[in-house]
Amino acid sequence: MKFGGRTDSFSDAHGRHCVRWIPETEVKGVAYDTPISGYRVGTGNTLRLWKAEVVESFDFSAFNHGNYDRAVEDKVESETITIPTSFLLTIRPSSRRRLG
Repeated sequence: MKFGGRTDSFSDAHGRHCVRWIPETEVKGVAYDTPISGYRVGTGNTLRLWKAEVVESFDFSAFNHGNYDRAVEDKVESETITIPTSFLLTIRPSSRRRLG
């Protein structure tokens, strides 16, 4: 999947106006199937969960220039997509609460 980015306008060989999307980030979705058994029945279903991974997890060019944070930045951002919202709500309190 591709996220963010910008659009680029140009004219093709026939003079028609064209727009091309140039994505900023590309991630790969990895499926994980989890069996869910029914309660007091002989059946079950499969719950498919997804994890986002970057296409290239390490930027060797940035690492060779001494910028380790930039070398792993794409990997960290892709893992942030995977974190469930309900988990984030439990570790980060709401900003709507009144303090004091």
